[in-house]
Amino acid sequence: MARKFHPDVNPNDKTAESKFKEVTEAYEVLGDANKRKKYDELGSNWRAYEQAVPAPPSRGLAAAFTR
Repeated sequence: MARKFHPDVNPNDKTAESKFKEVTEAYEVLGDANKRKKYDELGSNWRAYEQAVPAPPSRGLAAAFTR
């Protein structure tokens, strides 16, 4: 499928480009046990969670009043 939808085979075809990206992501996820686990837990937005920057630790409400 990657060959069928590859951008070099289908220049200027946005539909083929989109399908190629889907196929590439599926290959990437299925080939890596950790990514597959994240996909199973988080769904199709697994990559957004992976790239998210964690929030700084909270110092609690009391710290806001001690300044």
